[in-house]
Amino acid sequence: MLHKIKRLRASYKESYDQLKALRSEIDYCSHLVDQCRQKFMTEFEQWYETIYGGQGADANHANGAIEVIMEYFIMIGCFGYW
Repeated sequence: MLHKIKRLRASYKESYDQLKALRSEIDYCSHLVDQCRQKFMTEFEQWYETIYGGQGADANHANGAIEVIMEYFIMIGCFGYW
């Protein structure tokens, strides 16, 4: 009985250590995703400003927003991820 408890305790510790490692990896990946999202938004805003020169968000620009975003996705080569 004592041997079984020791075996189960060792198994639990190993599983717990694996869980901690996975949590650490998930946190790291989440941080990278957040950084990439921020970089993407910054680059998009710079690109949009370059193309449309700060003309504001009037009705004409709002109507073409989807086309602008699609054009940007094609330009940066990430359209295939949709």
